[in-house]
Amino acid sequence: MTSDPPSVGSLATRMRIRTNVEAFSVRSLAALAYLIVFGSIVGFTAYTWLLANVPVSTVGTHAYVNPIVAVALGAVFLSEPITPRTLIATVIIIGAVVAMVSGRPREVEEARPVPERARLEPE
Repeated sequence: MTSDPPSVGSLATRMRIRTNVEAFSVRSLAALAYLIVFGSIVGFTAYTWLLANVPVSTVGTHAYVNPIVAVALGAVFLSEPITPRTLIATVIIIGAVVAMVSGRPREVEEARPVPERARLEPE
C-alpha cells in the first residue's frame, strides 16, 4: 500500500503555522506590492503584447533575459554587488540569446497539395 505525499496545505495545518501580520515591515509589504504589480501584471501584459507582435522564437528568449534585468535593477536600486561571475554569466546568456534570435532564417516550406482521399463508391 502506498500513500500520497502530503500537500503543503496539510503540512502547514499539521505544523500549526501562524502568521503574525504585525511583524511585517513597511519595506517588506512594499516589496510584495512591487512584485505583484511589476512582476505579475506588467510582466504578463508585456509578454502577451510580445506574443501578438513579435515572432514566437524571439518571445521565448524572455526567460533568459529576465534574470539579467533583475540583477541590473538590484544593482541600481539596492546597490547589490555585481561579481565577475555574474558578468561572465550575463555575457554567456546574452550571447546565447543573440545566437538564437539572429540565427539563419528558416526557409518557409511551400504548401504542398493535399492528396485527394480515395472515394468509396457503392458497387
